[in-house]
Amino acid sequence: MGALHSRLQAVCGFHLKSLLLGFLVLCSFPFHTFADTPPSAPADTRPAVLAAFMAQHKFSQDQYAFIPQFISDADRNSIPAELLPCIDLQESSGGKRYVRDSHNPFGWGSDNISFESESGAINYISAQLGSGKYYFGKTLAGKLKAYNPNPSYAREVQSCIKSINIK
Repeated sequence: MGALHSRLQAVCGFHLKSLLLGFLVLCSFPFHTFADTPPSAPADTRPAVLAAFMAQHKFSQDQYAFIPQFISDADRNSIPAELLPCIDLQESSGGKRYVRDSHNPFGWGSDNISFESESGAINYISAQLGSGKYYFGKTLAGKLKAYNPNPSYAREVQSCIKSINIK
């Protein structure tokens, strides 16, 4: 072994003892397996589910761009992610029938209110439905009754939300 040690030292520039010591140090670390890795969170299927719902109901193409915001604003304001798309479908047939300059396919304020952008409308309406003075603390049915007092409105929007079936 002396000849091998001398040869390794000459060729590689290290001692066999150093190599063995490094190996022993490396082996002293806990062995890690993939079983030790916590499972990753399941992928968020809501964007795909909302896109399929919008396609099924033939939403205006520009409405698809708001899917991420529907979800993030809903999460931030503790409302269902399906709520604004269902209101959009009910109020403007999925963004097809509303005054474009109003940026309000949600019928907010009986269609008498305009927003600077549709993104601004989503942000504002989501916040109002989550914690606005007319909506805070109410059930979904109560929020929808405040949104539109027509007796069938809450029933239709809730039925729409159930049809989307986000898990």
